Amino acid sequence: EGEAPDPPGPLPATPALCRHWARRGRCDYGDGCRFRHERVPGDDADADDPRVSAMDGRREGATRFGRRHHARNRNKAGDFRRWLVARFGFETLASGAGVLDVAGGKGELAFELRNLSGIPVTVVDPRPMRLERYVRRFRSGMYHRNQSPAAAKLRRPLHSTLAAPDHLRMFLHRGVFDPARSEGERRLAALESHALSRATRWSRRGLVDGKSAPGDGDGDGKSAPG
Repeated sequence: EGEAPDPPGPLPATPALCRHWARRGRCDYGDGCRFRHERVPGDDADADDPRVSAMDGRREGATRFGRRHHARNRNKAGDFRRWLVARFGFETLASGAGVLDVAGGKGELAFELRNLSGIPVTVVDPRPMRLERYVRRFRSGMYHRNQSPAAAKLRRPLHSTLAAPDHLRMFLHRGVFDPARSEGERRLAALESHALSRATRWSRRGLVDGKSAPGDGDGDGKSAPG
């Protein structure tokens, strides 16, 4: 009698069902989605879920217009950028010197406006911008995974040349914007504010009291795009 057959190997892992495809029958990521766009036995877990309404299948907390949209922290800049473009339009946002992003922090919104929507933007913030992470996201195609027409028209191609937003490193001192002062006095106040921001030590966690830790220097954060 022949040898016993080898035991079957482990079955390949099945990707989880895409919740967007399951709810709406479509997914903006299309074929690039990492989740499954077809049902298999065992997917209908909602049938035994007590949170699902017996009347219309809505979960607790949902409105009659569908589930509320909650933007995750990592998506808020993108959501806000798309809202700005949809609400005001490219022409308005790009007019004059473009958008003034006051207290723009690490520069995420400004980076997206400049490099995804092609809108000039100037950040006013005493802290150095930290653009390296957003450059990596752009080059890896993360910003371009959403294949919906609405998202596609709000971004530049993946091969676009990147540019850092303009950056005014300064504190918002009262004297800088005081209309009662002369232009020369406001200019002097702006220069003093800029000098103070450059002399202040910053780390990735915020303001540093005293000498900054090794590897936590402030830099100007503007040389990342290329």
